[in-house]
Amino acid sequence: MASKRPAGHGDGPQSTTKYQKVSGREHVLLRPDMYVGATSPLMSENTIIDDNGNLQTKHVMVAPAFLQCFEEILMNAADRVSAAHESGSTTVCRTKTIMVEVSPHKISIFNDGDGLFTGVLEEHGNIRAPELVFGHLLSSSNYDDSIERLNSGRQGVGSKAANIFSTTFTVETACAQTGEKYRQTFEGNMATINAPIVKKFSGKPYTKITYAPDFARFGMEKITPDIEGILRRRCYEVSCTSYDPLKVLFNGTKVPVTKIDHYAALYVPDAASRFSAVVNERWRVSVGITNNGFRQTSFCNGTATLDGGTHVNYIVDPLVKHLLSYYRKKFRAPAIKPSVIKDCLTVIVSAFIVNPVYRSQCKNYLSSAPDKFGSTCTIPDSLFNKLVKSGLTAAVESHLKSKEKKVLNATDGRKSSKVSVANLHDAAKAGTRDSSKCILFVCEGNSALTMLLSGLKSSDRDHCGCFPLKGKLLNIRDASAAQIAANAEITNLKKILGLQQGKTYDDTKSRKELRYGNVVLVVDADTDGTYLY
Repeated sequence: MASKRPAGHGDGPQSTTKYQKVSGREHVLLRPDMYVGATSPLMSENTIIDDNGNLQTKHVMVAPAFLQCFEEILMNAADRVSAAHESGSTTVCRTKTIMVEVSPHKISIFNDGDGLFTGVLEEHGNIRAPELVFGHLLSSSNYDDSIERLNSGRQGVGSKAANIFSTTFTVETACAQTGEKYRQTFEGNMATINAPIVKKFSGKPYTKITYAPDFARFGMEKITPDIEGILRRRCYEVSCTSYDPLKVLFNGTKVPVTKIDHYAALYVPDAASRFSAVVNERWRVSVGITNNGFRQTSFCNGTATLDGGTHVNYIVDPLVKHLLSYYRKKFRAPAIKPSVIKDCLTVIVSAFIVNPVYRSQCKNYLSSAPDKFGSTCTIPDSLFNKLVKSGLTAAVESHLKSKEKKVLNATDGRKSSKVSVANLHDAAKAGTRDSSKCILFVCEGNSALTMLLSGLKSSDRDHCGCFPLKGKLLNIRDASAAQIAANAEITNLKKILGLQQGKTYDDTKSRKELRYGNVVLVVDADTDGTYLY
């Protein structure tokens, strides 16, 4: 019997209709994950800032694509700061204010920097520049990589994708160069491009984007308070990671965070447990102490790199290496792993990278090689010195003890009537209710064991046990947890006696938990046996 071919393969009539060619707009709608991420809402852990300015970690149901669309428009506004800085022109109006208004069904983002050029572009079909920028995919002013840019825009997709995932999208801008005010509305996921309204204008330039997200495509009904908290957090982050000082308002309230240390204080309120530094004009770093494992919060040119990237590794790896060297010497523990140090740190990195390269359009991870950053950053010694003099040392020590305890706990003994240890001649009553009456004789080697056994009567064996040691017993005073756990003689003694890590046996009640009530060391009458004492 001939096997069937999968549907769509072969030379039947269906093969003439299975191929499709779609427009750029249709492709964005069909494959949103390539442009803005998943459009299905996901319940995931998010950091939000509530109405009172408090930072919380909550599980929020939201479509990643919705958040990415907001990010694209917000960063368009923030990019006007670095763009003005890069131009070096004294006539450029630098962005000083960004205002974000969020209601349950609509979002607007305003910036007071240089407005978009509103002139007609003959080479692009006589449309005006704002329509090209916001209404035509793959249009951008960022394609010339010979120019060093410190903005977030790269592909000529972001703002258009936000337009495509909106039911209405209005661009309003005032251009000082043309003396015009421009307003244009796109509708139906950018399917309808209404004619722009252009008027003469002599006031201050600005740009304002107002859009209504297509909630149906996002599987959402509206912007909930928790989702609003995520958007508010991004405004806090833009305020403290801007290249130049920037005033950011969210729903009419000025964002109180303007420096990286202000933002770090939301994560690590204790000033004695966090250390921040503006290393140079392109690098800002804050390092805090935590007991909850390593956490990174990072930004590249203001964009939130949620998964970190090479800029985070560039800061964290040398810092951990430096701290590791210090603590290996301090605790005489050469086996300390970098993860022990890293797990005690929470790090915030804000970097301005020349022409950054990301893993995807969503820009969650920076991939640029450090030699392409366009700048360098060395953590100042003062920050390192403050770290080692702070609670980090106690945190590392606690972390080490916790890991050591886990390793040593694995070798614990317990009160049991039977244990399996090579060469142990166990007392018959060991581990029973009469265990407190039992004596364990510990001797040096099998020859001493033979002597001991020859001196015991059969009735003595009920309460007397014997165990020979091999070689010189490990001195645990300077030994690491790994060395102790790997030492057969020590672990055997723990099993035989029923000893448990961290417990003290200094009273009658606690000693009843052991398999033996007494230990007798049987050694030669010379200095060789003193190591047992």
